[in-house]
Amino acid sequence: ATILAASIFGAVPKREIQEQADFVRANLAGINDGRRMDLPPCDFGYLLEEEDEKALCLLSYFAQVANLTEAQLNEKVSFARRCIEPLGESFWQQLDEPLRDLYIHEGNGGIEDSEGNIQADFANRYLGGATLHRGSVQEEIRFLTSPECIVGMLFCERMLDCDALFIVGTRQFNNYRGYGRSFAFDGTSDKPRNSIALDSLDRRGPQIAAFDALEHPGDRQYGRELILRELVKAHAACLGDPSTRTKPRSDTGVEVGFASGNWGCGAF
Repeated sequence: ATILAASIFGAVPKREIQEQADFVRANLAGINDGRRMDLPPCDFGYLLEEEDEKALCLLSYFAQVANLTEAQLNEKVSFARRCIEPLGESFWQQLDEPLRDLYIHEGNGGIEDSEGNIQADFANRYLGGATLHRGSVQEEIRFLTSPECIVGMLFCERMLDCDALFIVGTRQFNNYRGYGRSFAFDGTSDKPRNSIALDSLDRRGPQIAAFDALEHPGDRQYGRELILRELVKAHAACLGDPSTRTKPRSDTGVEVGFASGNWGCGAF
């Protein structure tokens, strides 16, 4: 909450300043590869001036945080990147793992309602996508209902083809209605927080996996190269948060599922 508030009031250096400072530090350390940090834009000016419904989500978040207990404020939210090696055709051809059960959820409810499972974020390669600008599809809505996710936009660099990002421990503070241009704040969330046990890192779920689909590839989507790219990307997301060294499991020891939908829908 403190970092998010500092960002809104301009106390956190803008992306351009951070990227330049990182470039200078690298040169001072003798690393002269010419690379700069590649961060998402994280400026709240447009949102506060032009996006009333998004601003209401932020105001609701801060109002609720002000009433949290000390124990709740001490809970952790973590951000991590999992980067795996490129996997060619031979890896997939040799797999002998059976396909897992697939459950189709019909009726009301979204990915964020699938408690106990890894929850998909249909991410932009720059985490958060258009959360702070014009755009209210799956990733942006997730970040507005769980505003602690926005903090990752300050330091999570652009995802590469073998990357997935994981946000663990944030809670849903807001409800919403609509999608895209019809998105609107719909009051505070009444989801029970304490029903999920703290893990060994003082995080209290859920585990959100941000992984970016290809953007408008057209018919090329079904070519060998791009199919392999999407398989590797989805595989990195399904492996779960890097702090979990084994297959992700629930509190009862059961392997967790992966809650998803039409990955790549919306803006892509």
